[in-house]
Amino acid sequence: MAPASRSFFARGKLLLTSEYVVLDGIPAVAVPTRLGQRLEVVEVVDSPYLAWTARAHDGSIWLEGSLERTPKGWKPSADLESPASGLGAVSELLSAAEHLRGTPLPGGSVITFLEFPNDYGWGSSSTLISLVAQWAEVDALALHFATQNGSGYDAVCALASGPIRYTRTGHASAQWVPVSLAHWPHNTLYLVHLGEKQRSAQDVVRYQNLAPDPLLIDAVEEAAELLLQASSTQEWSNAVRAHEDAMGRVLERTPVAETRFANYPHAVKSLGAWGGDFVLAQVLEASDLQWLKERGFSTILPWSDCVVLG
Repeated sequence: MAPASRSFFARGKLLLTSEYVVLDGIPAVAVPTRLGQRLEVVEVVDSPYLAWTARAHDGSIWLEGSLERTPKGWKPSADLESPASGLGAVSELLSAAEHLRGTPLPGGSVITFLEFPNDYGWGSSSTLISLVAQWAEVDALALHFATQNGSGYDAVCALASGPIRYTRTGHASAQWVPVSLAHWPHNTLYLVHLGEKQRSAQDVVRYQNLAPDPLLIDAVEEAAELLLQASSTQEWSNAVRAHEDAMGRVLERTPVAETRFANYPHAVKSLGAWGGDFVLAQVLEASDLQWLKERGFSTILPWSDCVVLG
C-alpha cells in the first residue's frame, strides 16, 4: 500500500479577557489569529517509527529527530543524545492522543510549519495539540486536558471561525459560544510586542496558589463584560482600565500600563499571560505610534490584520 499524505491546519490565539480567572469558571473572550501552524504527515501503516521535523516561520528547522512506538507509548528514538532534545513533549502528546483514540497512530514522517514567530505567544503548543488531535481524529479539548494545566480556550480557538466566549465548566470540561466584536473600535487598536516571554504553565500554578478574594474575581467578570460590549473608544478605554485594575489586584501585580507604558496617553490591555508577548494598545494619533517606537517597541501590528473576526 502506498504511503498516505494528509495535511491539517490550526489557528493561533489571543486571550482578551479574564486571564487566569477563566480557570475558575469565569467567562473569557478569546479570538483566533489569522496565522497558525500546519502539519503534513506521510503515513506508513504498521511502521513503529516516525520522523519529526518542525520548521519555524522563516523555514528554519528548530526541532528534528525521530520517535518510535514502544509498549509504553511513543518515545524519542534511542539514537538521540538525551530526552531534552525537545521531542519528549511530542512523544507524550502522541501517546496521549493514541490513548484517547484507542488504536495506534501510523508511523511515517511529520513536518510542521509555524506561520508566526515562536516568541509571539500565539500558540505554538496549542496549535500542535489541535493538529495532532485532527490527525488522530480525537477531541482537541480532551487532548488538551490530558496533557496541559491551562483552561483549554486555546484548543478551541485553533478551529474557531471568529471570537468566542469560553467558560470552563469543570476540571476537564468547558462550553463556548461565538460572539461578535464587530462593534469594537478596531481601527484604533494595535498589537504591541513586549519582547519578553511568559511561561503560562508556571503562571497557572502561581495563580492557583494565590486564592484571591471572590469579590475581586467578580470585578474582573464585570469589567470583562463591559469590554465585550464596548463600542466607542472611550467605552473601550474605560473597560480596559477597569479590567486591568481588577486583574492586577487578583494577581497581585502592577498592570503593564503603569510599568512599561507609564505616561502613555491611552489604554493598554495585557493579553494572556501578564507581562509577556503582546499587549493591545489604543493608537489614536500618529504621535502615539511614534511614542511606542521611541521606547523600543519595534513590532507594532494593526489588530484587525492579525485576528479572525468572523
